[in-house]
Amino acid sequence: MNSRNQAEIRVAGIAHDLNNVLTVISGYAEMLREDLSDNQPLRESSEKILSAVLRARSLTEKLLVSGGGGTDEKTIVNLNDIVAETLAFFRPSLSPEINIVSSFHPLAIRVNADPSELLRVFMNITGNAVRAMVNRGGTLTVKTFLEETCEDADHAGRNRERAAVVSISDTGCGMDQLTLQRIFEPWFSSRPEGSGKGLGLYISGEIINALGGTINASSIEGKGSVFTVSLPLSDTD
Repeated sequence: MNSRNQAEIRVAGIAHDLNNVLTVISGYAEMLREDLSDNQPLRESSEKILSAVLRARSLTEKLLVSGGGGTDEKTIVNLNDIVAETLAFFRPSLSPEINIVSSFHPLAIRVNADPSELLRVFMNITGNAVRAMVNRGGTLTVKTFLEETCEDADHAGRNRERAAVVSISDTGCGMDQLTLQRIFEPWFSSRPEGSGKGLGLYISGEIINALGGTINASSIEGKGSVFTVSLPLSDTD
């Protein structure tokens, strides 16, 4: 893959992620418009927000013809906080037919990463899970926990190595095996033409791989999917 294609994929991935955020903004604005039905000036302001979202979405399409770069700004972050922020983004825009069940590790899970990049990953995965349930409702289950990455323990009985894990599952439409095998390919999408660029999971995989982690998926058609992200713990306590 040449440098031009890499740049196009990166920028298209950013456009994809911006659209996810814009969807959440739109959800908040629609809620405000309904809640402020008796306050005409504020209702008009919420409608202006919705109009601005539409304009922003058209601008993200133009990013697809531009080059782009990025910065590597890693820091120690609590994975629980990133996942909680992701759920906070989506919760207002979910239909009543979609429930969220979350379970967080009781202690901070520290990883070395760019928090905005991790947010992109979990926004992508969660957005796909929500879309898989949009027509039938269901349950979005999100868990964070620690997992041993080796079977042995040292003399003090402590695990020699552990990984930070985030599991995101849905009870949506699921995927057939052919689709499952291709979901991390660039430009591949099982959604109707025009409703997705097929870059979200590819970009997510690139981000997680660059952090020394893994991202895996399993799915049963008609029953739902599970995405599991594993990251090395930070050496800093």
